[in-house]
Formats: sequence, structure tokens, C-alpha cells
Amino acid sequence: MKKLTYYEMLKHPKWQKKRLEILERDEFRCSLCLDTDQTLHVHHEYYNNNLKLWEYPPHALTTLCSNCHREAHELNNRFNEVVSRCPEGGMVKSLLIGIMIGMQESAFGDSAFDIEDHPEALGAVLYSNWYNIEPNERRKLVAARRDGPNG
Repeated sequence: MKKLTYYEMLKHPKWQKKRLEILERDEFRCSLCLDTDQTLHVHHEYYNNNLKLWEYPPHALTTLCSNCHREAHELNNRFNEVVSRCPEGGMVKSLLIGIMIGMQESAFGDSAFDIEDHPEALGAVLYSNWYNIEPNERRKLVAARRDGPNG
């Protein structure tokens, strides 16, 4: 049996079904900016060459609008490029990865790192932490953000 191309997998009925399930779970809105007007994409947190697109667990998939999806990939590519230039096992590489982990842990809790002092990092902080939150908690955060403080 020939291996499906990425494009063929995108058109496969099993991916279309999984994609619809994720869009429904996320209430047909971007999980980061909450936009409902732009084209929505189902974003994979990571890729595993041994899995077909529809074989990923639901917590590894999230709905992003076109802009957030593009920015998520750009941020990930830039981060990976910087990390790849660092010597393996070196202090800088460890620090960069540690900073990213720290940002992930601090995104929704108390931290010495204040996102208000670094608004340009907000997208990266939210993006990198989003996958550590259980899907039901994600929905609560989206609802709270959508409904505001008086919701």
C-alpha cells in the first residue's frame, strides 16, 4: 500500500471527520484570538511521521484562525532555527529550552515573568502553553475570555 502524501491526507474522509470534531469542540473559533470570521485551521502541536493526520489525540490538535496559524508556525520555525544553531548539550540551548518551558508554566499562573512588560511575547506564551491545558479547561478559558469579566 502506497504512503499517502500530506495533501492526500488533508482530503481523506477520516481527516475531514477529525477536523470537524476539533472545530466543534473549539466552538468554531480560534483558540488564541477567539476570531470566528477568518478561515479556521486545525493545527497539530507536533508531527510524528508514523501517524496519519487523523491519528493524533484530540489534545494535540487545536483550532487556529489563518493569522494565528501562520504566526504559530513562524514562531515555531524561528525558535527551532535559533535552537538548532546552538551546540548540542550547551548552556545556551538548555537556557532557551528552559525559558520556553518557563513561559509555558507561567502563561496562566503566578510568575516573576510579567507578560504585560513583554506584550510582543504574548502570542508565543499562549501558544506554547496551550497544549498543556486539558481540552475542558481550554473551553472554560475560551468562554471566560469571550464572555469577559462580567460573563
